[in-house]
Amino acid sequence: MLDEGLQRFPSSVELWLMLGQLEEWLNNLERAKDAYESGLKHCPNCIPLRHMNKKEADVLMAKALLECPNSGILWAASIEMASRPRRKSKSADVHKNCSHDPHVLAAVAKLFWQDRKVDKARTWLNKAVTLAPDIGDFWACYYKFELQHGDDDKQRDMLKRCLAAKPKNREKWQAIAKAVENSH
Repeated sequence: MLDEGLQRFPSSVELWLMLGQLEEWLNNLERAKDAYESGLKHCPNCIPLRHMNKKEADVLMAKALLECPNSGILWAASIEMASRPRRKSKSADVHKNCSHDPHVLAAVAKLFWQDRKVDKARTWLNKAVTLAPDIGDFWACYYKFELQHGDDDKQRDMLKRCLAAKPKNREKWQAIAKAVENSH
């Protein structure tokens, strides 16, 4: 079925990523790499980073950011790709270019979380879910954060807000939400 979808929609980034992830899940790493590379040929703006070397990924990211300078998803990915010592300065640069994009806000929140700056991380995650309440991946990240660092009241409050927002978008959220074992 995935092959049929790729024949009909060869420029679908999501389908190429799904094929690569399926091959990874089946532990066919060489076929996964081939799928990502084929996807890159069909979708030059797509940046599959798995199993690529760092130099290739950096070159592709720079090229993609030149073509799509306002893409918050790309800027967020560039923050996550940066080496640990450069992430802070990278996030400051990105924040100047794309300060009101929820993907960038979530990426910066994750940096604060990694640096154990709990209050700042909570504030930035809250900004991300406020700007994009329909993106489930942000809510899941926020919930995980609150489970680690929040009290019962904060966890309940965040969960109520999430249920009211009824998120339905993004890659990870869709897979988890549609899994049969999570139907409740």
